[in-house]
Amino acid sequence: MRPALLLFLTACGVAESAPELRPRPAATPTGLPAPRGATLPSPTEANTSKLRPTTDVLTFNIRWDDPSAPDDEAWSIRRRGAIAILDAASPDLIGTQEAMRSQVDDLTRALPAYVAISTATKRDPEQHDSLLFVRRDRYTIVETHHFWLSRTPDVPYSDDFEREGGRGNGPRTVSCALLLDRDDDDRRVAFCNTHWDGDVLVNERSALLVRKRLTTRFPGASLVLTGDFNTLPLASDEWDEAPEWASHLRSNAYGVLLSFLVDTHRAVFPEAGPALLCPPGDGCPPEGFGVRVDGILASPDWAVEDVLTLRRFADGVAVSDHWPVLARLRAPKRKPSI
Repeated sequence: MRPALLLFLTACGVAESAPELRPRPAATPTGLPAPRGATLPSPTEANTSKLRPTTDVLTFNIRWDDPSAPDDEAWSIRRRGAIAILDAASPDLIGTQEAMRSQVDDLTRALPAYVAISTATKRDPEQHDSLLFVRRDRYTIVETHHFWLSRTPDVPYSDDFEREGGRGNGPRTVSCALLLDRDDDDRRVAFCNTHWDGDVLVNERSALLVRKRLTTRFPGASLVLTGDFNTLPLASDEWDEAPEWASHLRSNAYGVLLSFLVDTHRAVFPEAGPALLCPPGDGCPPEGFGVRVDGILASPDWAVEDVLTLRRFADGVAVSDHWPVLARLRAPKRKPSI
C-alpha cells in the first residue's frame, strides 16, 4: 500500500490549506491522514492489520487547449503545472476532462506509471473529453467501455436528448474501465469518467442513463465515477441551499446519482452543501466559497476517508479554470468465510 501524500502535497503547495468547516485529520508518522475517529496503525502494525487497501482517486478538468486563448492560458504555459499536480498527487485512478489529442499525448508521456484509456468524444476526433488513467502496477484491465449520453448510447457521437434551450456543446460520453485490483485480492472495480453538458434536461436524462448503464454493465463491481457534472451537487429538495446566480445549474441529475452512489465530498463535509472549499485569494470568490461541479462519487461499499481540494495554481500560473479533487477510499473488510 502506498502512503498518502497529504503532507507532501501541502509542502509542494498543491493541497489547499485546511478548510474551516472541519480540521484536516492529523498526519501519522507514515504521512497518512488518520481516518476520522480512528488512529492509523504504525508501519509495523499496518503489515499485519486487517485494514483493507486504500484507493486514491483524482478528478481534474484540465481545460482544453484553446488556440485562441490568451498567452497565459495556453496549454504550453499551463502544461507543466497540470502535470506537476497529477504527479505530486500520484493517485491510483485519474479522470480528466476536456483534453485534446495533443494534451492526451503530453499527459501520457508524463505519466508512464499509468495506462491511458480514452475515445474521441465529439465529432471533432481531437477531443478526448473523458480520459482515464489507471495505475499499471496495481490494476489488471478486464475491459473498457464507452457510451454516449443520448437515446442511442452505443452509437458513437450520438447526441439526441431533448434540450431545455437550444443546441448544446456537442456529444458527451462516459468512458469506463473494469479493473481487477491486484492489491485487494483481485477485487473488481468499475472506474468511469464523464463530462456533462450543463443543459438541465440533458443532465437529468444523462443521470438516468448512467445509473442504468453502470448498475447493469458492472454488477457486483465497486463503482467509482469521476467527472465535471456541470450541475449543482444537490437533489431537487435541496435547491434552496444554492446561490441564485447558479440557478441554471439546478436539476435533479445529482439526486439520481445519489440514489445509487455516494458523493465523497458530502460524506466528509456534510454541512458544506454545494460549496467548493478553498481559501480566499486562490481563485475563489472573496468569501472563500465557489460552487463545485467537479466530483468523485463511489458505490456505498467504499468507506470515504478523506477529500482534498487541490490548488489549481503552480508557479503562479492558473493551470485550469477548475480545481482538482482528490478522494481517498477504503474497501470494507471482507466478511469472514463460514
